[in-house]
Amino acid sequence: MRVFIFLCAGVLVAGAAFAQEAPLAKVYGCAALPKADERLACYDGAVASLKQAETAGVVAVISRAQVTEASERAFGFKKTEAADIARAAGIAVPKAAEQLDNVQVKIATAEKQADGKYRFTLESGQVWDQIETEKVGRLGALPVTAEIKAAALGSFLMRIEGGRAIRVRRVK
Repeated sequence: MRVFIFLCAGVLVAGAAFAQEAPLAKVYGCAALPKADERLACYDGAVASLKQAETAGVVAVISRAQVTEASERAFGFKKTEAADIARAAGIAVPKAAEQLDNVQVKIATAEKQADGKYRFTLESGQVWDQIETEKVGRLGALPVTAEIKAAALGSFLMRIEGGRAIRVRRVK
């Protein structure tokens, strides 16, 4: 579910794996130098190293808004070994409390399948399938708002415009 977040986090911290010292650590280390001319020379060298690492694609800076957006895009995918890979690479893995447990979405299309279950395509491009035969109820004119929230044992519930919750699975 959070594979995309781990990939983004990997880009941020990959610099530590390719250099003796993380590029930002060099910048922060300069602050401890007592003499102004030494501090300036240190900053110049550290910033040059940081720029070189960025140009080489070793590090990238992303905003919290970009992390939040990536987290919302990845919501609904099952957790894989990505967390273990991230930890092995020294990447901080978010605690469960920091991870999303629900998202507000807009359903762009809802197609009733041959088995009577629905396939929902969201405005974001995500595709979710209904996995139980519970009645969906009236959808009204699309797009409609819905909330998808994490449920027990890695499942998800979708509540369309405050109606009854139906069990869904993300397929795309």
